[in-house]
Amino acid sequence: MKRAIRYLRFSRKGQSNGSIERQELYTDQWIENNRVELTDTFIDRGKSAKTFDRPDFQKLQEFVAKHHKKVEYLLVDQMDRFSRDAGEALIYVKKLQMKFKIQVVSVTEWSCYL
Repeated sequence: MKRAIRYLRFSRKGQSNGSIERQELYTDQWIENNRVELTDTFIDRGKSAKTFDRPDFQKLQEFVAKHHKKVEYLLVDQMDRFSRDAGEALIYVKKLQMKFKIQVVSVTEWSCYL
């Protein structure tokens, strides 16, 4: 069975925790529909996407560097979970895919980034 990790984020502390619940719901649906095992979840609550300096985003990067051979997918609800700068997000996605061979899947936008 293929395995996935996921990254969830909302930007303001005052923002509803429902945002995380919604992201979990959509990524859970993708996991179930694609018969994939969820290995780990990384969540940054109340963290802006203006910088990559976020606690669980850093943990995600460490996890990928160490366990990339055991994970096929990185799931996000939308690409802006990585960065509000679309170009910056795509550079990060390309790095993950080229260096670590992990397919990044935006479960509510396009099916994947190749």
